[in-house]
Amino acid sequence: MARALLLARAGLFLQVLDEIADGGERGLEAPLTPYRPFTGHADLAAAAKHGGRLTGWSDFQAARQLGGAML
Repeated sequence: MARALLLARAGLFLQVLDEIADGGERGLEAPLTPYRPFTGHADLAAAAKHGGRLTGWSDFQAARQLGGAML
């Protein structure tokens, strides 16, 4: 899956490199923020115990509409 993601974004990466080489916009600098890990098993279990869901098929569908790929 990691290889598929790499290949899917390689074109965008090369485009950005070309823009930088041509003197184009270099993007913006964002401040560093503390690392926040993905939701763990305990958090998912606690949410489920209280009737909540932190993820679902609607999340996959939304990602797909934004151009994400689900392999």
